[in-house]
Amino acid sequence: MRRWIAPLAAALLAPALTITAPAAAQAAAVDPVKALRQRLASWDGVRIAESGQAPSEGGTLSSRRTGVLRLSPSGLAGLDVVRRDVSRTVSGGRTELRAERVITVGGVNYTSSPRFADRLPHGKAWVSDTRRNTRWEVLLGDQAVNALEPSTLGLLLRTAKDRLPYKGGVQYRGTVTLKRLYDASPSFRERRGYTLPVETGRLSVGWRLWLDTRGLPTRLVTKDPHGSDDIRYTGWGTGIVVTAPPADQVVDARHLGSGAAIERTPNSPAEGARSGAGREDAPSPRGDAGTSDVEAPVVDAPVVDAPVENRESAVGASGRG
Repeated sequence: MRRWIAPLAAALLAPALTITAPAAAQAAAVDPVKALRQRLASWDGVRIAESGQAPSEGGTLSSRRTGVLRLSPSGLAGLDVVRRDVSRTVSGGRTELRAERVITVGGVNYTSSPRFADRLPHGKAWVSDTRRNTRWEVLLGDQAVNALEPSTLGLLLRTAKDRLPYKGGVQYRGTVTLKRLYDASPSFRERRGYTLPVETGRLSVGWRLWLDTRGLPTRLVTKDPHGSDDIRYTGWGTGIVVTAPPADQVVDARHLGSGAAIERTPNSPAEGARSGAGREDAPSPRGDAGTSDVEAPVVDAPVVDAPVENRESAVGASGRG
């Protein structure tokens, strides 16, 4: 009788082992950096929705960005984003500072904005800008942290102080200095355009990052004494294409004079350090063009599955969720 005990016990345990072991192995195998690299390699699409706030003299500045991104092995193939900036006073006053749409494709930014209205030639609706740092200005908004960059994502995971479960994934929390971001993030370095000063590098950004069960970012919140940002990523794998505006509606920014770049001037040196936009040559958001009372309509919000004119926007559209 005793000789049947071991085989029987093994038979009873076998189903449990076949169920739990693979599940545990699968959970342990999720590597967020690898998962993100795979999405970049697949030229995936993702939707973004960001809101941010920063203090200003006599009130606050708030921003809202919505749109779609097309990723690539090098990071970004294209994007189509609408941004609105609003100033609010403590007394309840509200002033819209900016409402514009930016399309980036083929390494060129195309901006539709009321601030160009008084200088646009007849029949033109878009301003093109080929400077490389500006594409990161559009992608990151006022964020210093690029969670869609494998090296930066890896830095956050390595320096996280807390790892907490949440519905549908994991939440990480931590603090990172701008110096560490500068060293880890190619997009942050390119966006700034110059070596990070020592004092600026000591500034810290508190952050919270949510990843889903696939290890992909779904939300990133950053905060420091000079502002906060909350960006959400949805629709991973959506078949998104980005199309440049019609060529006959585009004018080169260099033909419009000063103030034609897409960056906004930070409201303080600290905010500039946080966003990476605080260069000495950064023009005012209102600048020469912003003083005009003439308003041109901002092209409507982005759409997906539009005709494709650029290989980087078309190859490898993924239908994975």
